Amino acid sequence: MVTEVKLPNIRKIIAKNLMAALHEQAQYTMNAEADVTDLLALRKQIKGAGEALGLANANIGDMVMFAVVKALAKHPELNAEFDGNVIRQHSAVNVGFACDTPRGLMVPVLHGAQAMGLGQMGAAVKSLAKDAIGGTLDPDAMVGGTFTVSNLGAFGVTTFTPVINPPQVGILGVGRTLLHPVRTADGVEYRDFMQLSLTLDHRVVDGAPGARFLQTLTAILENFQLVCIAG
Repeated sequence: MVTEVKLPNIRKIIAKNLMAALHEQAQYTMNAEADVTDLLALRKQIKGAGEALGLANANIGDMVMFAVVKALAKHPELNAEFDGNVIRQHSAVNVGFACDTPRGLMVPVLHGAQAMGLGQMGAAVKSLAKDAIGGTLDPDAMVGGTFTVSNLGAFGVTTFTPVINPPQVGILGVGRTLLHPVRTADGVEYRDFMQLSLTLDHRVVDGAPGARFLQTLTAILENFQLVCIAG
């Protein structure tokens, strides 16, 4: 038995954009992991007292997004667009995030994320995702992105190769958190490590700058509370 399913218009658009991205950009992916043991403990504290702190909506995904924004501020070469001739580095961090909806993949954009606190960012992401899933997302909320985050960790995916949304030059894939043994002075301790996959356009960003971005992002995730205190 064969069932024919007509390709929806949104899938045609997605297919066209992704094929263009792979044909026109020199994409490559590097992987890293961050020790998020302390981050998970902090999230547990926020969940218990978040309402009083104004952080009730902040989850691990929001915390990762917050860390990405902080890292992009230190590495503006990744917060950029490239049209084949001119690289445009942005001072505003407009982060798109991949959102699974009944109509297919949509990428709402969190504009001006560099000026947002963790609680504000978490609330904004959830509002945009709700509109995207419900089919009420304003088309203007899907344009102007300068970098994208795709989080498949909740689906059990470890690492993957996210595809850049041109004319952006980078996208971060967030995988599941794995428990790894770590040697300590007292023996062996098991700690949680988040898997990260960074795809970049090699025409604009070489491997070393990309690796430095991942180092910065990892350091922020592993020292999240200190970064929040420092602002």
